[in-house]
Amino acid sequence: MFSMDKNYVVQVNEKLWKNGQACGKQFTMKCAGDDPNHNCTDESVTVTVGAHYSGSHVSFILPPVAYRAIVDPTVLQCDVEYKMIKD
Repeated sequence: MFSMDKNYVVQVNEKLWKNGQACGKQFTMKCAGDDPNHNCTDESVTVTVGAHYSGSHVSFILPPVAYRAIVDPTVLQCDVEYKMIKD
């Protein structure tokens, strides 16, 4: 994974990938945990879909630097809110 101007490239699951239709789409994303134990930050990140993976237990795989921007890195998984900003 790499970042250009804090626009992070992410992987998505097959459901979101839709046979490549998601490639290049951009989203804003932030941690959605209202539970104080989720340790969400107030930050959001912009991500661009660049690849897919065959798992389906999570929707997005973020690079570590993007993940740390939105949630405490000691939390292994969190719910996210995301909104498409570029189709």
